[in-house]
Amino acid sequence: MEYEELIKYVDGYENLTDEEEKELIRVAKYITKEDKSGNYSVSLGNYHYENKEFDKALDYYEKAADIGNRDAIENIGYIWYYGRTGEVNIEKAYKYFKKAEDMGSLRASYKIADMYKNGYYFEKDYDKYVEIIKELYKKIRNETDLFKPLPEIFSRYAAIKKDEGDIDTAIRVYFIAKDYLAQKIVYDSFFGNYTVMKQIVKEIYELIDFDEEMFDLYDLFYLLETPNKVDFFYHSNLYMIESVMEGDKCIIKFNGETYNSTNDFFKNASIDGFKITEIYDELTDFDLIKEDDED
Repeated sequence: MEYEELIKYVDGYENLTDEEEKELIRVAKYITKEDKSGNYSVSLGNYHYENKEFDKALDYYEKAADIGNRDAIENIGYIWYYGRTGEVNIEKAYKYFKKAEDMGSLRASYKIADMYKNGYYFEKDYDKYVEIIKELYKKIRNETDLFKPLPEIFSRYAAIKKDEGDIDTAIRVYFIAKDYLAQKIVYDSFFGNYTVMKQIVKEIYELIDFDEEMFDLYDLFYLLETPNKVDFFYHSNLYMIESVMEGDKCIIKFNGETYNSTNDFFKNASIDGFKITEIYDELTDFDLIKEDDED
């Protein structure tokens, strides 16, 4: 590939051959030397973060943060908050989140809210947490940009409404967050998105009964945690997914492959070269197979 062709992959580095991937890294490193915005350094950091090479990711984020890139500053906050490089440092996390928040980062704002809720850096203050999340919800409730953190903020807001006893609102907001995130994952298969989706689905089915007659792809986060068989159609072809116990955990079998967890399944399962998450809205007629159905 020519440099010009490869550059466009810096922000969307999926579906590359091994050789293209090596060239991507080489070109991206070359670009970052002259990058005045920090955006390419962030993209290369994101590449290593996605591959869980967090030390390398931090190096690139720090280069971009030094020239004032907000995304890099925010991402460094996450690295220290979760201890991605082996050390949790809440004081550093707050420093970076606060700087990013002052630059307009909504993600940094809800992480600071979490710190009030959990008693990290601050004394525990649930009322302050609620105040921040409700203000963020007002800001983002009509958002249509799939790369805004609506699912994260909506799911927190829904949990607050549940705690307040407004179950109908909680359910409605959870479903909006789920639908929005499903659309986002088509374009962004970052592993953190699956963690958020799994939590949203879990919380939905703590509030309502599972409907065996009407469910979708992401409801498999609920079904595949225990042994089950599900079939569905894609372009008139029937497919089956099975979760079975192996020791003390459920593994998932689909399309000739085995996956060690629901996150692994959603991240990697594919049909005809397309990730199932990319074609989720083309998958139809999900059906939970009962033992009687197999007789």
